[in-house]
Amino acid sequence: MQKAFFNSPIGMLEIQDDEIGICSIDWVKSSACGPNDEIFKKHDAEPKLGFVCATDDKGRDLKLSDLRKNLALCTDELSAYFRGELESFSVKLSQNGTQFQKSVWSALLEIPYGEVVTYGELAAAIGRPRASRAVGSANGKNKIPIIVPCHRVVAAGGLGGYSGAGGVATKAWLLNFERENLAKLGK
Repeated sequence: MQKAFFNSPIGMLEIQDDEIGICSIDWVKSSACGPNDEIFKKHDAEPKLGFVCATDDKGRDLKLSDLRKNLALCTDELSAYFRGELESFSVKLSQNGTQFQKSVWSALLEIPYGEVVTYGELAAAIGRPRASRAVGSANGKNKIPIIVPCHRVVAAGGLGGYSGAGGVATKAWLLNFERENLAKLGK
């Protein structure tokens, strides 16, 4: 297992890659490199977008050049995404869950950048039109947010929930960010 720590506009992200693919993205207040405000001092870096540091499964520091290709690609693609230059990701994923959860997560990957669907619409898209609550539950169990864009699924009467750090405010930020980028590109 390798972990990379990535500074984003929505907080510090810990990205985990097993030997199959990206298996987790989570928000952290403190990383293996230290508390967020100390990470940048340790690495003589300003808090800016992108890769900060990485560790292996034994907690040893890794250089960017030591990362598995897929994890390095993930940090590059997240940087491009947050610069408004990338609409979908090409990294390999490693997702563990039930067949139903995997079908929901697969359907999430089909939702276009900057667009939203309701939980009910997503349930219908996977052939389970009465399973909107179960779709919401599967969304909440998605361990690879942003790349598997669970933020693009909303309630029929509003945003609905979001299990990432910052909750619905983070979901709203991601949706607004994508819409604004589409507008800049004239799409």
